[in-house]
Amino acid sequence: RQVRGFFANMLRLSQEGYDYDDEETISFPMVDRSPQDQNTQTKQQSPKPLKESEDWNTRFQKLISGDFCSFGDQEASAKKEIDRTTKLKELCVKFAQKASKIGVRIIKQRFIKEDDKTILPVDLGGFAGGEKYLRSGIFFKLSRDWFGLYGYDESVAMKVAEHELRGAMAYLDLGIEGLHTPLICIVRYRGHAVLAQSVVPIDQDTLIY
Repeated sequence: RQVRGFFANMLRLSQEGYDYDDEETISFPMVDRSPQDQNTQTKQQSPKPLKESEDWNTRFQKLISGDFCSFGDQEASAKKEIDRTTKLKELCVKFAQKASKIGVRIIKQRFIKEDDKTILPVDLGGFAGGEKYLRSGIFFKLSRDWFGLYGYDESVAMKVAEHELRGAMAYLDLGIEGLHTPLICIVRYRGHAVLAQSVVPIDQDTLIY
């Protein structure tokens, strides 16, 4: 319930919109760049190994999957559960804060030249989720319909991101042992959206669809 409550709160915030202090982020000049230009060449940034402090997924899975029940000592079990939920809340808050700061920067750099960007997209395959970014152990997807999957309607692309968040909540609700979901939230800023999730241990060999 604690984890699902976090997801629900993130969904609510994504719908209402975050309130940011522009002085904490860099302002960039806006340049004209068509989202429909599929031939635009972009620089790609290579993924870097995760630092222990950036491994959000490992910490999240340990907190959500641990067995904290003890039939012998109910008081000790209750204290462990309180400690677990406290640590889980702290992790979720830190993740949301880090994702929000980076997500806003990605959005603000969307319309500037590639050479001027401080966060570059990475080539991880696929294009349905929009441009992909990796930073601080978080996988970001900038909601863009740059290939016209939804008729170049970016409002639909943002709805797809919301459904991905709702899907994670639904899977989490099932409580199936061995079925894991990432730590995930949506950052909205000035009419744009970025889906942020913890980096998970998957690659081309683990994908089965």
